[in-house]
Amino acid sequence: MDYLGNRNLFTSEFIIGCELPINEEFEFVKALNHWLKFKDNDREMRNFRSERTQYIAFLHIIELKVFKEILNDLVKIYKKSYPFGEKRDFIKHTFYNTLYALENIIDWNFTYYFSPPPGIGYDICYYFEDKFKYPIIDFLLEPPKDIDYYKQYYKKIVELINNLDFDGINSVITPQPTNPETEKETIESKPVFISEAVQTVFEIIKDFFSYEQQAELKQLLETGTVPSKKLLFMGNSNRLTDTFKKLIEHDIITCCQKQDLIKWVISNFTFIYRNQVKAFKYDTVEKTISRNDNPCKSPLIVIKHGQIQKVEEPRTKIIVNSRNFMRLQYLN
Repeated sequence: MDYLGNRNLFTSEFIIGCELPINEEFEFVKALNHWLKFKDNDREMRNFRSERTQYIAFLHIIELKVFKEILNDLVKIYKKSYPFGEKRDFIKHTFYNTLYALENIIDWNFTYYFSPPPGIGYDICYYFEDKFKYPIIDFLLEPPKDIDYYKQYYKKIVELINNLDFDGINSVITPQPTNPETEKETIESKPVFISEAVQTVFEIIKDFFSYEQQAELKQLLETGTVPSKKLLFMGNSNRLTDTFKKLIEHDIITCCQKQDLIKWVISNFTFIYRNQVKAFKYDTVEKTISRNDNPCKSPLIVIKHGQIQKVEEPRTKIIVNSRNFMRLQYLN
């Protein structure tokens, strides 16, 4: 099980001085660049320039019901990897920095900027601590949520983690029965992945499937062998369908038409939506794969010159300076 304790799972944080992400397809990248330009050029922001700023953080919300399911799954995965681990070990391994950061946000006093730039799409407040060399930390909030909304939400998250019934978790995700109306006709030709691409595709998407299903996922990509039950994609459904769309359009998936690829996705995968396992529907998958009516805002891959490249998401690591102040640094 990956060590998640060095990440705050509810914010994306960007340390000033690090190279900025360049993928303008992500809305937060546009907002980040817009905000930094404003901070460093607007006359009224002269006391809030980037050289006085530690980092800029985007605050995130995970629906409580979904987070509870994620928490249960993390416990089950942890127990398989560390059968003698205890609750305190699990929390340190998985949520050490999350708790540290959320408790800071709950305790800190924030001030809103008087005039953020128009069109940025976020409300912005800051925390000021004059004992630091870089005293300003900016927080971007999705309206209409204000900072008190996030504080109350994060209190609930901290409570869920600390009051976790580590020994009593035994729930499992049970897929819904297949709806025959979502299964359109028999698949005439199964997709075939070119052999040199299978490992690359597998490495990119495997973490969106449970550890128990990853072997069947690999076999499905390699041989087309139907899994014992549908594989559960634990992410936004159009991230998976967008991936297969790009693969067939660049001839990395061969030997089938898009109509058969649609049926193949429906036959072999499910996804989670609002804490429930859902079956793919023909019309929804077709909008992504055939008609492009539902473009993916957070793609998993791009394909350039025939090469599959993973779209990197923001990652963080802990930095402890000489004053033992813990903070996160953006990794390119």
